[in-house]
Amino acid sequence: SYSATLTSTSYGQIFDTDITVGNQTFTVLVDTGSSDLWVLGQDYICLDDTSNATLPRETCNFGTKTYTPSSSFHQVPDMFFGEQLGGGRVSGVLGTEVVTLGDLTVKEQHFGLVNKTSNTGDGINVGILGLGYPSMTSGHNGSIVGFDNTTFDFNRTTYNPVFNSMIAQGLVDPFFSIALERTPLNASTGPGGYLTLGGLPPVPHSTNFSSAPVEIAPLPINYTGNKAQRSFWYITVDGVAYGSSSNDSSSSTITTNTTSFGAVVDTGNFYTFLDDSLASQINALFDPPAQLIPGSAPGTWSVACNATAPSFGVTIGGQTFFHDGRDLILNATSTLHTQSCVSSIVSDADVSYGNAGTSAILGDPFFKNVVSVFDFGRNEMRFA
Repeated sequence: SYSATLTSTSYGQIFDTDITVGNQTFTVLVDTGSSDLWVLGQDYICLDDTSNATLPRETCNFGTKTYTPSSSFHQVPDMFFGEQLGGGRVSGVLGTEVVTLGDLTVKEQHFGLVNKTSNTGDGINVGILGLGYPSMTSGHNGSIVGFDNTTFDFNRTTYNPVFNSMIAQGLVDPFFSIALERTPLNASTGPGGYLTLGGLPPVPHSTNFSSAPVEIAPLPINYTGNKAQRSFWYITVDGVAYGSSSNDSSSSTITTNTTSFGAVVDTGNFYTFLDDSLASQINALFDPPAQLIPGSAPGTWSVACNATAPSFGVTIGGQTFFHDGRDLILNATSTLHTQSCVSSIVSDADVSYGNAGTSAILGDPFFKNVVSVFDFGRNEMRFA
């Protein structure tokens, strides 16, 4: 197994690691909510996500390093790369290259060499390492029609993502794990924890793991090759527990809601998205109460940076994982560009995948409180 160290950026909201593509090393976002590896090419342009107008590169806020094809690079003929992400779109060439993480090397790994992006970075990273299922990879047959085409979610010609290639080549056991490290509220960057391929991260943790099977997410069928198959790391959450102060998790102050719901487990998201009414109830329990920001999408609540956070936990596989109160208050400097704070619990009313309804998302605030295991071999997740 190999443990990659992560760097926390954007005030504890983005988690990056280094990966070598060809003979060049790049900083990329670690994203369990997508499946492709992509990096920026030297000729990339930054585009407005709505109008497709060309913008100055600095608007997209990536790092400065870009990929130049090496002697081991090959373009995949008659195909292109095009991916729709939560933060925008990326497109370009679909290629193969030697990819290395630590002491694990995959030859002829498919990846996206991006020349157009409306997705944005953290000022450091220049791409994404996707760790989702192969059904969500974003190769497409033919030549790219235009950046404004809305078919990046459909007509996929799939391939093995980096970690699945490592499994197929017998380099690792078929699971990876993540432990995210908490940084102080006002620290823009810091140590971010670990991504361990084929093992458990080198951090103290309970041996009491609860498990949940990975289920087929309720996506439109044409997102996954017109057949129902696993795509995101999507599990059932048994319920939530919440109460007025995280300083006191004695059961007398805790409300338990045992309505189960499906959730995507996503390191690429700095919020935890819950049902609108549930998010409202929990955000009202900050002291002083968090206030819904008018017109925010997703529905986001501002909160005093020194507020007392409520108790909040999610129950999975019969075990409730309470969050440290510090993980419920986010420094909004890098997202809202104001010296203020927001609650990390937001409304999922605006999270939709096609016409398939909304989904809850367990994002980075959750990961800072657990060791999470993503097991392709068993198609299950485990948490401790």
